[in-house]
Amino acid sequence: MIISESAIRLEKLDPSAAPRLAPTIDWPGIRGIGNFLRHKYDDLDTSILVDVVRNRLAELRGSCVTALDALTGPQ
Repeated sequence: MIISESAIRLEKLDPSAAPRLAPTIDWPGIRGIGNFLRHKYDDLDTSILVDVVRNRLAELRGSCVTALDALTGPQ
């Protein structure tokens, strides 16, 4: 939910920033999953959540590091 909320706030600040800096990431999906987790958790398919944690967070982290480097230079 924290990642989703951060993506929502970034979109409000600059709607083109995330897609421009990390175009391979499903930003609408990231923003949407937070609402799902907050409001429809009874309908959650846990296999989807497990897949996201096991297989997609590393890609998101890598894309975010690349985006930060583009904005601020390598850390």
